[in-house]
Amino acid sequence: MAALGGARGIGTILLAAVLVAAAVPSAHSAAPRREALRRVSGEVVRIETLERDQQPAMRVVVLRGEDGTEIPMLVGPATALDELGLRFEPGDRVRARVFAGGDPPWPVHKIRNDSRGQMARLRTLTRMPLWDGAGHWVGTWGGRGGMGPGPHREHGGSMRHGR
Repeated sequence: MAALGGARGIGTILLAAVLVAAAVPSAHSAAPRREALRRVSGEVVRIETLERDQQPAMRVVVLRGEDGTEIPMLVGPATALDELGLRFEPGDRVRARVFAGGDPPWPVHKIRNDSRGQMARLRTLTRMPLWDGAGHWVGTWGGRGGMGPGPHREHGGSMRHGR
């Protein structure tokens, strides 16, 4: 009978440990949440500038999607995009992955201007921008960041959205 009481005691301790572990938030729950990325594409209709207090001016590229709707995308600071040589003009064909978790304009993770053969990764998968607080390109987080100095030019192939 003593052996049975010992097994119950261990079982009770294990059950209590499981209940406590379930009630305590883990370190992973405090980590930044990865938002679902949405693929968008279309023709550039206009380029806007978004001014915010104490922050660098941001470029917003508005696409006309295949269904005719306008898709405003928060690309990045004008300074960083100029430093990269990443340009957009009305009529350019553009594909991007955006964080579509909130209201537009949606922050861009990766963008490709098919008309100019340029592509850049502008934010990490956790939405961390690849520029500093003054809006200057740093692109060092996660290896090559935004594909190295200047826009990445691809010869053939397509922008992969699977990653």
